[in-house]
Amino acid sequence: MAVTSYKTPGTVVSASRDALEWFDVNYAKASDNYHAYSSIGKQTYSDWLRCTNFGFSTSDIPSGSTIDGIEVKIERKADTANVIKDSALYLRKTSGQVGDNKASATYWPTYDAEVTYGSYTDKWNAGLVDTDIVSTDFGIDLSAYNNNPDSFEVARVDCVSIRVYYTVPTPQTLYPSSISQATAIGTPILKNPQILLPSSIVQAVAYGTPTVATAAKIIYPTSIVQAVAIGTPALLNPQILLPSSIVQAVAYGTPKLILFIQPSSIVQAVAIGTPILNLPQLYESYLEENNSRNVRGVYWRAQSFTPQSSHKITSVKIKLCRVGSPGAGTISIKATDGAGKPTGADLCSASIDGNSLPTDPTLLGFSLGAGTNLSAGTKYAIVWRLAGGDTNNYVQTRYMYTGTYAGGAAIESSDSGVTWDVWTDWDFVFQDWGESLAQTILPDSTVQPIAYGTPAVIRSGLILPTSIVQQIIIGTPTVQGGIPGGFVLQPGGIVQQISIGSPTLLKYVWHVILDGQYATETPGVNRAYIIGRDDSGNPVYGTAVDSTELALVGERLDFQPDPAIPTTAQAGDVASAVLSKMRLRGKGGVILIPPNCGQELFDVVQVSDSMANQSAVTFRVVGIRFEYNPKQARYAHKLILGAP
Repeated sequence: MAVTSYKTPGTVVSASRDALEWFDVNYAKASDNYHAYSSIGKQTYSDWLRCTNFGFSTSDIPSGSTIDGIEVKIERKADTANVIKDSALYLRKTSGQVGDNKASATYWPTYDAEVTYGSYTDKWNAGLVDTDIVSTDFGIDLSAYNNNPDSFEVARVDCVSIRVYYTVPTPQTLYPSSISQATAIGTPILKNPQILLPSSIVQAVAYGTPTVATAAKIIYPTSIVQAVAIGTPALLNPQILLPSSIVQAVAYGTPKLILFIQPSSIVQAVAIGTPILNLPQLYESYLEENNSRNVRGVYWRAQSFTPQSSHKITSVKIKLCRVGSPGAGTISIKATDGAGKPTGADLCSASIDGNSLPTDPTLLGFSLGAGTNLSAGTKYAIVWRLAGGDTNNYVQTRYMYTGTYAGGAAIESSDSGVTWDVWTDWDFVFQDWGESLAQTILPDSTVQPIAYGTPAVIRSGLILPTSIVQQIIIGTPTVQGGIPGGFVLQPGGIVQQISIGSPTLLKYVWHVILDGQYATETPGVNRAYIIGRDDSGNPVYGTAVDSTELALVGERLDFQPDPAIPTTAQAGDVASAVLSKMRLRGKGGVILIPPNCGQELFDVVQVSDSMANQSAVTFRVVGIRFEYNPKQARYAHKLILGAP
């Protein structure tokens, strides 16, 4: 095992933790009794003192070396005894913070003292390799904590230094220096993200004289590498290609279809032509970053952007990671006002599962469902926020200072979007993905439905064909621009679906109504208003309105406070449920029919009774009474009706 000398940082900055920043940060580069310092609020933590660019190189740690341990030495003190201690201490690499939190619970003394974190066998659970260490992004993040409940206190850092323990790799030798050939016969499988399933032979051949670097386990072939697939391979998820020739699926048996079916004995649909897919495109993008901001509770973040061409936005990407378990959130598209600030309702949105986010900053995509159309030259805003979270559970989002995106700027709110601050020299990392508004019809061809035969009508729309269903795909489809990740290409050429057989539809069975009573009452409530409380005690509201009934009889309001309801969406669902309950109570009846042995509880029936002004009215059977009258020697079959 070898060890480097202690090295000090070449770059020191104060990085945001939504707290008070560090000043004179460059004094932390050398042990000279000059200090970087932060004045920390009462019983809270400081921003990050971020130290990077420690100057390690391959001369210090040879390429391919194994990292055995890391020691961090910090010289620090406090102005007041027994109040300042570590809040958090992490290693970091290019992707962000990694590994264990090495914060110590020991209070900082009032004189300069060095403390060592880690050891020659302590890897900090960071999974670092030699290339991470020699990167200029390698370093530490330190945050101090003030335990004084009555006043601000000052934390001071004189110097930060790091040394690394490592093992040099054993030189490797490759034989022979001629032709290497590997052949797989059968059905090889390559796992995700691409799965290759050829039912044939896959052969990889390398020609030339490959060599091996002396100090590293890296093969450098000075040759040609060729992969050959013979047969009919198919690519499965996330890219699905169907087919390269003929793919035929046949189902035999007795398929069922529920609902009312229009008559046909043979149904045939033929599509002729070459369908074209409109692929998702990247429209607006900004990926530079050097810092992060926190998202939680009332602290919302947004980025305005201006599309250069009109399109439908269908997804967005932003760079996020989590700390702790921040909970659920939302990302949405909003219009902006004249000052470039988000305004109005969400134009489209997606959910954020904060607890499933990675712990390292990652560019993540969020589908916006049906999306929304954006106009060229009009400024919009991407807004992301969490319903909850706290100082230990939050989401970090990456941004650039100074940002150079010309079409917008970073925007922040500290009151859940009531007011906004625009930072013209910041830009959050984002991408706008969508589709052209000039959509292509799929397929650009002729679609012809053909119906043959004269079937009868069936009760409950149940079709029982004993037949063959066959789907045949002929041709070689193509996609403009290639197949992107996560998309499926359906085939061009001829698509033909044929159902062969003699399906029979059973007739509707109509029963005579001997007597009937019906009631349709105006609901006692046509507007429901529900008030709940979120996790912070703030009121949330939900309402539902039956506009038809409101126009007939005026407003009938049901106002219900329910502190157990935590979100606006749930309050709206409860309000809708209240109206549904009122509507169900307002419809019912009783009918007398001849005995019907096939009648079952909860069947949906259709009633036409001209004497009672009932024409094809739908009810659900909520009760059945079957009685015998011995004097009349007659059975009475009563159905108790309710709303469907």
